Amino acid sequence: MNLNIQKAKETLNKYNISGTDFAARFGIHRSYVYNAMNGNVTPGRKFFAAWAKFCRLFGLNFLDYIEFDDEDSDEENSAN
Repeated sequence: MNLNIQKAKETLNKYNISGTDFAARFGIHRSYVYNAMNGNVTPGRKFFAAWAKFCRLFGLNFLDYIEFDDEDSDEENSAN
């Protein structure tokens, strides 16, 4: 499970919320938000919990920002 970083950045910009604002509002460290939004770290439980709260607050669908690894394709490829 991964965050669609580009879509998340666009959404934060749309609502004029900086990474620092997001971090302060949802109780996670700003450097973690910065690194997650720039692809330097993989977002984890705390980030996804904060993103879920953000989505709920702004009436957004959390799953619109999530990319799932396609495990079925891996299984099909190994069977061939």
